[in-house]
Amino acid sequence: MRRICAWCKKELPPVTRDGATDDMISHGICDECALALSTASQRSAGQFLESLGEPVFLAGAGGRIISGNSAARSIVGKELPAIEDQLAGNVFECANADLPGGCGKTKHCKACAIRISINETLESGAGVERKPAHQQIKTADGVREKRFLISTERVGEFVMLRIDDIA
Repeated sequence: MRRICAWCKKELPPVTRDGATDDMISHGICDECALALSTASQRSAGQFLESLGEPVFLAGAGGRIISGNSAARSIVGKELPAIEDQLAGNVFECANADLPGGCGKTKHCKACAIRISINETLESGAGVERKPAHQQIKTADGVREKRFLISTERVGEFVMLRIDDIA
């Protein structure tokens, strides 16, 4: 299996996994990109996120969104001040975040792929690649189910959360 850095596209050392073939590609983060993000100040971390082509949020423990690049912010239709230090359910306008207890405290949160992936990546260091996720999102036309794929990668004490293929 070939691996490439999801951010700078540099080739990474290959890994062998059961069922993987040589033509399969997985993503990770190279040492240089990880170092740039983990040692950067908040301002330069934001600049690093902006340099990425894909929609990427920077998240912390409990699914708290720290930052996000313009591609990520366009998905949720919010500017940076509206997403900083907010729980993912509030950033994504999850309908369940309005239930008693709020984001992370309802019975629905136990199955939230975003929350689970962020927390598991923080705890284990193992990221996920293109994991199916869905949420009941509040829209101007009422609550609608949104489906997308998410990828995570731990960088220091944070997780980079990439959003792909929104439907």
